[in-house]
Amino acid sequence: MIKYILIFSQIIAVASCAVADPQIQTPQQNEVIAAKQQINTHKTVKNTDQIVVASNIQPVIDTKQDPELHNQTELTTDLNKKITTNKKSVISENTPSQISYLKPYVAEYEATWKAGWFPITIEATRTLEKIGDNWKVSFEAYSSVADLSEISEFTLLEDQILPITYRYKTSGFLSKKLRKLEFNRDKNKVWLPYKETWGNYELTNSIKDHLSYQEQIRLDLINGKTELSYAVAYKGRLKQHEFSVVGETSLKTTQGNMRAIEIKQNKNKDTESTHIWLAKDYDYLIIKLQTTKSNGVSQTLKLKQAKIGNKKISGL
Repeated sequence: MIKYILIFSQIIAVASCAVADPQIQTPQQNEVIAAKQQINTHKTVKNTDQIVVASNIQPVIDTKQDPELHNQTELTTDLNKKITTNKKSVISENTPSQISYLKPYVAEYEATWKAGWFPITIEATRTLEKIGDNWKVSFEAYSSVADLSEISEFTLLEDQILPITYRYKTSGFLSKKLRKLEFNRDKNKVWLPYKETWGNYELTNSIKDHLSYQEQIRLDLINGKTELSYAVAYKGRLKQHEFSVVGETSLKTTQGNMRAIEIKQNKNKDTESTHIWLAKDYDYLIIKLQTTKSNGVSQTLKLKQAKIGNKKISGL
């Protein structure tokens, strides 16, 4: 706040000097100068002929009888506009956004992997929580045959998610894998600790990780976007994920019909299709996700129940 006051004071000082023309001789012109020097105060300047109130308004002066005075008044008006514009510019450039559409939630899902004759169904939990100034989203599924854990920590810049770290870990029949990404914004690079190397791309604000980009989809839908395109950091390279809005539909849940927006992933190949349904009335929380491959393998995620903010949701 002190910084803004100092900057604005300097702007006023420059504007006041510009108005103070030493060649002005008439009392009316001096009156304009005095009024200009009192801009943004609540003092009343009295004169024998009239009273000028200097409180972010223009002085009331009859300029019709004096063309030169009329020009001087127009100069004062222009300077007022410049001061106001500069003030708004300084505030908009330096004041952090207070807008955040994200709300913490806990959602329980049923995840099914179907490959061949024996589908495998396990319970999964997705959680979004705020930790200090940052956010953490996690997806975890544990069973006797397979475990999966994904965790992404990120910060929020207006309506853009900026990843900080990402970790992916599996075990059991999914095979043991551990991947971690560290987003270094000082160097504009992504570090891969498990390979001890940097990613082969430059880090920009548009790049997400495999988990946080799904939260970015929610933010973009809230903001009314229909073209959903994301560069996702994957190992040492980038993957491009593009989605288009199919339309609004209604899904039958245990609490009744729920309005949902269906989106589909656009891919160059026809061997795999992915569709996602998001709850329109619940900040576009994921209700269902389904991926189907041409070889018959499919993965389905269905919402069982959730709590977002103070609202409880019953799923499919």
